[in-house]
Amino acid sequence: MDRAFSVRTDRRPDFQRMIKDSEKNMFDVVLVWKLDRFARNRYDSAHYKSILKRNGVKVISATEIISQGAEAILLESLLEGYVEYYSAKLSKKVIRGMKENALKCKYNGEISINSLTRMLHNRKYIGEYKYRDVVCLTVFLQ
Repeated sequence: MDRAFSVRTDRRPDFQRMIKDSEKNMFDVVLVWKLDRFARNRYDSAHYKSILKRNGVKVISATEIISQGAEAILLESLLEGYVEYYSAKLSKKVIRGMKENALKCKYNGEISINSLTRMLHNRKYIGEYKYRDVVCLTVFLQ
């Protein structure tokens, strides 16, 4: 699992380690939540699945039912093509939205006057913890 690394690239340290480990016959299955968690690029997907297959490793999606027959080739290529399309389309939308914000002189970050106001009114920042009817006050000592 490569946290904070984009699946749009193969420059993911743990992903590369997994590919190398497959050569050592350390495992025989790579289980992904969806195929888009393996790769969002058709070339990378085909390239690395080929390496894994050569090393006797199957890539299995936990949520996408893909049979083992000939139709699986078509379904998997459609899913991978859609994932790449969706990723490219989303990237364009994000860039367009950020440009629109820039043209309106809006900041594209997390902190705004509203978020600061919400933080100042949030009682947990003064050490209060509440769960249902239980309220605890934490005292910060220096």
